[in-house]
Amino acid sequence: MPPLSLSPSEFALRFRPRLPPVMRRFAGRRAVFAIEFAIVAPVFLLLLFVVFEVSYDLFMQEVLNNTLQYTAREIQIGNTQGGASSTFVRQNFCPADGGLLNCNSVYLRVQALDFTPGSCSNLSNSSTGDVYDATSGQLPVTNGVLQLGDFYNGAGDPGSGAPVGLSPCATPNSNSGFCNPGPSQMVLVTAVYVAPSFLDGLVLDRLQYNNQYIRGQLATAAFVTEPFATTSPVNPC
Repeated sequence: MPPLSLSPSEFALRFRPRLPPVMRRFAGRRAVFAIEFAIVAPVFLLLLFVVFEVSYDLFMQEVLNNTLQYTAREIQIGNTQGGASSTFVRQNFCPADGGLLNCNSVYLRVQALDFTPGSCSNLSNSSTGDVYDATSGQLPVTNGVLQLGDFYNGAGDPGSGAPVGLSPCATPNSNSGFCNPGPSQMVLVTAVYVAPSFLDGLVLDRLQYNNQYIRGQLATAAFVTEPFATTSPVNPC
């Protein structure tokens, strides 16, 4: 009998190793696995980004709250007397955030308050307003657009790049989001941080600023200043 002659391909096919029963069962399901992954992966990645964005929001909100509390205390004891709106954010607010906030995305408003009902706050000419109206705890938003025309940002410009319009707590003639509190005055400090939206408004709230989808954080602090020795501040409350 002539010797058996096999080509390499025939030899590999005839003497290929046999897979265990469990592996043979799933060997033909590779394409199915690929299709199932293609269906599930987008949903999984979307949920992953949602978790990341919510976690980022909570973290930055805590940073904003702590920074504002520190800044409010500095105002309360008179350490910011004599400052100007053009330098207040960078010199008094941003150094307390530990470098975690983008100073150019921080918007601040310092205003005097009293208990005059229904007037909210007039930020110009040292006028005052109702603390209950001013501390609504909501971002100044109109039709889904963030309104920061009466805030000062990290660059020291009033409402820099903000959409036309003032926040709900400003009167039409408001031209300054900053006043320099004196001793024994009731003060409200409002901080808004404009953070990037990683999902670009696909889910969660669709808030816009400068024609971009953003995530906005808000922090407020209301207090009465100490009876410190007054100086001659720029734009007193």
